[in-house]
Amino acid sequence: MENLALHLSLHFSLEFIVGFVATACFAWLMRAPRKSPLVCGVIGSAGYLIFHAFSLFLGNDIIGCLAATTAIAIAGEICARKFKMPATVYVFPAVIPLVPGFALYRTMYALVQSDYSAFVRNGAETLFIAGSIAIPIAFVNIIARSISKNSKRNITSK
Repeated sequence: MENLALHLSLHFSLEFIVGFVATACFAWLMRAPRKSPLVCGVIGSAGYLIFHAFSLFLGNDIIGCLAATTAIAIAGEICARKFKMPATVYVFPAVIPLVPGFALYRTMYALVQSDYSAFVRNGAETLFIAGSIAIPIAFVNIIARSISKNSKRNITSK
């Protein structure tokens, strides 16, 4: 049991580092403002850890992506307010480790191999994962905007 705990902690530490580097490098590549790649890296690696934990313990990548993207979008909105930048500066680089690139590859490979049942199965999974990335971003953004509008109304009415 102790060996399993050590293995999991090393595995999650490596996942955190890989998620950080991937996210920070993507933010830098997209010419994000000067200090934001480090913040993006932390948000992205935390989101990737959430994804990996949910996927590992629940066995479902779709729910893992949904939970991770929700956390990323909330953190991106908080950082946008704190650092006075658009939320997209933080959110879009941070979801890069969650993009289902290998699932899309498997989908196209099944199509090329004329394995239509695998194509449909992999394609549906890829679309669900993509949806579980897009929907929380939009949902959190709508909630953040409504909270922001309500707080502005309350300030002006006083």
